[in-house]
Amino acid sequence: MRVLITGVTGLVGSHLARHIIGERGHQLFGFKRWRSSTAPLADILDRVELIEGDVTDPSSVEAAVLRSRPHRLYHLAAQSYPSESMLAPNATLVTNVLGTVNVLEAVRRLAPDCRVHLACSSAQYGLVAPEEVPISEERPCRPVNPYGVSKLARATGWTPEVPFEQTLAGVLAHWRERLEREAPAPVAAAGPA
Repeated sequence: MRVLITGVTGLVGSHLARHIIGERGHQLFGFKRWRSSTAPLADILDRVELIEGDVTDPSSVEAAVLRSRPHRLYHLAAQSYPSESMLAPNATLVTNVLGTVNVLEAVRRLAPDCRVHLACSSAQYGLVAPEEVPISEERPCRPVNPYGVSKLARATGWTPEVPFEQTLAGVLAHWRERLEREAPAPVAAAGPA
């Protein structure tokens, strides 16, 4: 089986890569940013084909999906620090929500039989009272930071029974396509009007 892991150099991605390699019989591809260190993969680097790119760049995501032709894709790439999300909320939402849209759209168009696994977070539930533990999936989500909002936004409503087009990520993808199709030509101006 051909497997692609986005965020392969991160904590979870590197451990998942080791697990998949240990299962044998899989061809493993890892999607990473150019500036991400490969040190977490040092012991398995010879068994992972790395593809550089960024989930915020649809072209590099499409190139990774075309190169790997995955049967399974584990989407772990994210801005994953709640404290950082407070300092850079826009970057967090772009990476975590639109990055996910880019991944899902590339798979939908180029590898429609691929099974995608999205990493979620308890941060989407927000503050949880002791009596609410363990957290039920039916518990209302009340994220308290942009990271939690981004994790909720990318996962909302996407199950095998719900068409992608009806999820938040699907709606965002639809509007992005529509804006790209209908956007007026850019206007350049120099000096006062």
